Amino acid sequence: MEPIYLPLNDIKDIDTAILVGDKKRVNLFSNYLEKVKIIGSRREFHIREGSFNGYNFLIVSIGIGAPSAAIAIEELRMKGIKVIVRVGTALGVGVDIGSIVIAKEVIVEDGTSLTYGISKGDIVSTSPELLKSITHERDILPVRFLSSDGFYSQIWKKNFIESIKKVKVKALDMETSTILGVGTKLKMTTSSVCAITVNEYHEFLSLQEREELENRLIKFSLNGISGYLSTYKK
Repeated sequence: MEPIYLPLNDIKDIDTAILVGDKKRVNLFSNYLEKVKIIGSRREFHIREGSFNGYNFLIVSIGIGAPSAAIAIEELRMKGIKVIVRVGTALGVGVDIGSIVIAKEVIVEDGTSLTYGISKGDIVSTSPELLKSITHERDILPVRFLSSDGFYSQIWKKNFIESIKKVKVKALDMETSTILGVGTKLKMTTSSVCAITVNEYHEFLSLQEREELENRLIKFSLNGISGYLSTYKK
């Protein structure tokens, strides 16, 4: 079967993809890559190819939420992608704003994962090899995530945030459980690395602080993923 939504006809010899929400972050990644090539754009999916430390990557924007994340995972797998890492942003709970975190595990609260036989409340773990490689000698905190479809109805609600503190959640987003859960079901290697750009008190970084943080996030992610590839994918 060929992809329906992602324009992926013109790729070969690539097995690793980085998923971002905002298409502008695709451009930011391009600043750190060599041999950058525009693959295509359709709907929220904007795709570029490039190399870092000798390894080829796809950078794919997926917009917001679990359904488009699952579509991207499925269609990337059709084209031979085996490793997927989300690089994005999250709301921090008891974590300093400006931190970079990696999901050591995630509690499933999204609806899309349920269609793959994953139950609400299940805990899905990241790839231990990616976790080790991405955090190696970097200021990245391994934490428990929770992913929900409801931004304003749950993630942004202070009573919801108070309730999830009981289960030691430190980061909230809308995609990580789908990427880890669906990816695991499809026998892919997955992880999620996020910058904490807003906290539980709805305090935000300044624009300059966010730009600096996102650039650090991209550098850490590329170095960590390429380190994984050099160690475990020889």
